[in-house]
Amino acid sequence: MLFRTWSRLLRPRQTVPPAPAGQPPDSAPSDSMLSAVSSAGLGATLGAAAMAALERTRSALERSSPQLAAEFSTRFPSLAAQLGEPVVVGLCHLLEQAAASRHTARLADIVRETCQSALALSEDEPRCQGLFQSAAPLYASVPLLGAAALRVAAQHPELTPERFHAWLSCGLERHGADASRLAAFIRLETTQARETLESCLPGLPLGEAAPTLRHYLRALTGHHFQLVAATPVADTVEVGGRVTVDGPARHLALPRRVAVFDERERNFVLYKLLAAQGAGRLLFGGDVADSPALRAAYETTRAFFADLGAGAGGLSHVDFALIRERAVEYVLPPRPETITVGATLALFPDAEMATVLFDVIEMARVLRGMRRAYRGVARDTETLAEPLLASRRSLAGAPLGAAAVELLFRLALVGQVGPAVQAEYAALTHTLTEALSPCLAEGATVADSLRVTLDIYRLLPPPTQRRWQPDTRPDEETLSGRHTPSDTSATAAARSSSALVSIPMQGEQPPAEGTASDAGERPVVTPMPDETDHNGPTPVVWQAAEVQPYPEWDVRLGDYRPNWCRVATLRLAQAPALGSPPCDEAAVRRLRRAFERWQPSDLAWVRPTTDGQELVVEALIERHVERRTQPWASDAVYAVRQRTTRSVAALLLLDVSRSTGEHLAGGSRDASPRRVLDGEIESVRCLAAALEQLGDRFAVYAFNSQGRQSVRCFQLKAFVEPAHCLPSRLAALAPAANTRLGAAVRHATQLLLREAARSRLLLVVTDGLPQDSDYGDVTYAVADTAQALAEAQAVGVKPLGVALEAGQDEALLDILFGRGRYARIREAAHLPEALPRLYRRWAR
Repeated sequence: MLFRTWSRLLRPRQTVPPAPAGQPPDSAPSDSMLSAVSSAGLGATLGAAAMAALERTRSALERSSPQLAAEFSTRFPSLAAQLGEPVVVGLCHLLEQAAASRHTARLADIVRETCQSALALSEDEPRCQGLFQSAAPLYASVPLLGAAALRVAAQHPELTPERFHAWLSCGLERHGADASRLAAFIRLETTQARETLESCLPGLPLGEAAPTLRHYLRALTGHHFQLVAATPVADTVEVGGRVTVDGPARHLALPRRVAVFDERERNFVLYKLLAAQGAGRLLFGGDVADSPALRAAYETTRAFFADLGAGAGGLSHVDFALIRERAVEYVLPPRPETITVGATLALFPDAEMATVLFDVIEMARVLRGMRRAYRGVARDTETLAEPLLASRRSLAGAPLGAAAVELLFRLALVGQVGPAVQAEYAALTHTLTEALSPCLAEGATVADSLRVTLDIYRLLPPPTQRRWQPDTRPDEETLSGRHTPSDTSATAAARSSSALVSIPMQGEQPPAEGTASDAGERPVVTPMPDETDHNGPTPVVWQAAEVQPYPEWDVRLGDYRPNWCRVATLRLAQAPALGSPPCDEAAVRRLRRAFERWQPSDLAWVRPTTDGQELVVEALIERHVERRTQPWASDAVYAVRQRTTRSVAALLLLDVSRSTGEHLAGGSRDASPRRVLDGEIESVRCLAAALEQLGDRFAVYAFNSQGRQSVRCFQLKAFVEPAHCLPSRLAALAPAANTRLGAAVRHATQLLLREAARSRLLLVVTDGLPQDSDYGDVTYAVADTAQALAEAQAVGVKPLGVALEAGQDEALLDILFGRGRYARIREAAHLPEALPRLYRRWAR
C-alpha cells in the first residue's frame, strides 16, 4: 500500500539481462546463481582489497565446485561495479565462510541468494556492512540459514543492524539446539518467528492501532469493519486500501506497520488518514458497476485507444506521437458485459501504471471529500503535512513517471508538494494540479477519477517495450512466466523494490487477497489434471475465482506456519454436455416425504407473554405461587402463535482425491462398475433434495490437493445458488490428486462464517487419511486436520465427519472429530440413504 510503495519509489532499478539463448533454465550454476548480477560494467577497475577477496573466495569455492568458482570469477567485476568495493569485500567474506563450512550441498543457491540480498542492501552501505557482520557466524555454521536471514533483512528495509542482531540472537537462544526449529524461525515459517520480528521493527503495528481504528471507522460510516494487513505485493499497488464487502462484513486492507515517523502518535494519525480514505470510498462512491457515468468513462477510454486520432484532441503533435508509440500493435480486450473500474483500467496498454495512477487520483478525490465533511480529517491532514513532506525522498534524477506519481501522491495526501520540489518541478506540478482539479471538485465521482487517469497517463512518456503479439493476451504471458508489456521502466520505477529483491520466503505466498482486485482483474482458467470427461473426450475446465492463503499447524514445531497453503476456489467455466449422473429417484422421493414430515410447522406456540391468544396453566400456577411469596408477580401468562423459521447453514465438503476412483464392493456384474465418487455424488443429490424440502440453506464443495500451493476447492453449489445447478457440476467431477484436509476445512469454515445463521454445520465426507505430497508423515497431517476442526468448533461451526470405506480407524476419527461427532459407513454404496439421516440427527 502506501509506505512500501512510496518510500522506496525512487530506488534505482538494477538491470537484469535475459538468460543466454539456448541455455536450459535449470542449468547450474550459470543461470541459477548469477543471472541476476550479469549487467554492464565487466571492465570496471577493481581495487587491491576486492582482488584479494575475489582470490580467497574463488579458492574456497573451487574446492566444492570448480565451475561455480569460474562463474563467480567471471561475473565478479560486474558485481563489484554495482555493489561498490566495501560491500563486495564483505560479500566475499560471507561466501568464503559458507564454502569452508560442512554444509556445501546447496552452495550455488547460497551464492545466488546472497548476491541478490547484497544487491538489494547495497544502497545503504553502513547498514549492509552491519548486517553482513551479524550474519557472518550463521554463514560459518549453517550457510543456507545465513542466506535466509540476510534475505529477511533485504525484505525489511526498516530492520537496522542492531534490530537484526537482536532478532537473530533471539532465534539462536530459543532454538539453537534444534536445527529444524531454528530453520523455521529464520525463514519466518512460524507465527512465533514473525511475531518476534515484528517486535524488533520500529513504528506502530496494525494490531495495536486496529481496535481504535475500528471505532473510528464506525463513527465515520456507521458500519463495522474488519481490518486486514495488506500483503507485500498489494502494498505496491494500493495506496490506502480498497474496501471489499464480503457478505455482511466490510474488509479494509491497511499496512501491517507504519514507521514513517519516530513518534507513535504521528504514525497513528497517518493510520487514521488511510482508514479515512478507505471509509471515504464507501461514503463518496466507489466502483458502482454499470452506472451511466462509469459507462461514459469506459467508452471515452476505449475510443481513445481504439482510434487515437479521434481521441487525441487537444494534444500536441509530440504528445500524439508518444501515444501512438505507446499503443503499437495494441489490441483492445473484448467488451465486458458489466462495466467496472477494473474493466476500464484494463483498456490501458500499460495497465499497471494506469492502476497506480488511478489509486493515487482516487485517494485525492476521496480525501478531499472527507476533509470537507469532517473537520477532524482536515485537522489530521494539516498536522501531518509538514512532517510527511519532510520524510519524503528527494526527486533528484527520478524518471518522469516516478516523479509524476510521487507529486500526485503528495498532492493527494496533504494538498501540496513542498517548497523545494515546487521550485524544482514547477511546470510538472502545475500541469498535474490542473489535471487533478476535476477530481477535487465537490460532487466528483469515480468516473471523474478514471477520466483524470487517462489525461495524466497520456502525458507520460511511452514505456520501452517489446512489440505485442496480436494473438497473445497479457494474462497468458504472465502465466507463462514471460514479461508483459506493462513491465516497463516507468512502471518499474513505481514499484516498491527491484526485481532482484523479490525473493519469496518459504511459507510466504504470492498475493492471495481473495478475489482479484478491481484493477486488472482477469480470472485464471485452470485445466485440472485427470479431471476430464470420463464419458468422452470433452475437457472439463474449472476457473479460479479466488485464491486464499491459510496457515497450517506444525505439531513438530508446536506452532502455526502462516500463509503456508493456498486454497483456490474453482468454478466450472461452462456446464459440459455430460448429462446428469445417475440417481435413485425413488430414494429421493422417499427422503423428500420424510423431511416434509420433519419440517417445522409454520406456526408454533410461543410463551409466556402478557398478551396472547390462550392462557397457559403452568404460567398461571407460577404466578399464583409468586403472589403468595413476594409482593409482585409476572403477568406473562398467555401464549401466542408465531411463525417459526429454521436458521441453519450447512456446508457439505466432499473428498474427491484419487482414492475415490476405486470401485465399490458388491457391484452388479451387468452394470458398469460404480466408484466411491459415484456414491458421494448420489448422496449429495439425495441430501440436496431433502434440504430443499426442509428449507435449510446449504452449500456443496469438493476438494483435492497437489501440494500446499495447490489445494483446490470446487464450488458445486454456493449458498446463494439454486440447487438445480448441482447435477451438471457433479457430473464434471473426477477423482484426482491427494487429500490436504486441514486447508480445505479452514476454507470451508470461512465460507460458513460469512453466513448469518444461528447454527452452522460442516459435514466432511472422506474415504481415507489426510495425506498430500508434502504433508509430512501421518502424525503431522492428522494433527493439522484435528487443529483445523478444533478451530472451526471454536468459532461456532459444528464440524461432523462421515468416514467411508478405508476411513474406519475409530481411534483416528476420535482424534480428528471427537467422540460422537462422526459416523462410519462401511460401504460407500449405503451413503445416499445414510447421509440425510445423519444430517437430520445432527441438525436438530
